[in-house]
Amino acid sequence: MIVYGVRMGGAVDRCVQGQTETRFAHVWFVPLVPMGSYFVSGQQSVKVPFSLRSVIVGYLRGWGVITALGCLVGLVAYGISFYNRLTIYLNGGTSATEDEIVFGTILLAMMGAGVVLGIAMFLVTRFVDKASAQRCAELSNLTGWQLTPL
Repeated sequence: MIVYGVRMGGAVDRCVQGQTETRFAHVWFVPLVPMGSYFVSGQQSVKVPFSLRSVIVGYLRGWGVITALGCLVGLVAYGISFYNRLTIYLNGGTSATEDEIVFGTILLAMMGAGVVLGIAMFLVTRFVDKASAQRCAELSNLTGWQLTPL
């Protein structure tokens, strides 16, 4: 199983014939370092000028998943512990102080927001990946192919 390497990601500027993607050095498919942008059509690719939009989309997709999963794991693990301490506290026990209960509540809310934010980071990229007619014309000039917008 390859856990690091170079792969394409951050697909944007989608046309009927293909899309612009950026090569990333990655670890477990999470993009780390962008290494250049290409217009990819089937098995062919043509180097195009560096696409900041593709890099941003690649990072949002990769790190959005990591953010959502990390916060979800933290939410479940800390939530179980917090629930047990809160139950004892509410029954008059001394398992936690009032400040610790407030801090734990805020922490759980932040982790829940992290799950929602991570999912949103991943999903919002699906709305910005189509190329306009003008961008398809620019890519046609760069690649030498006749590209048509979706």
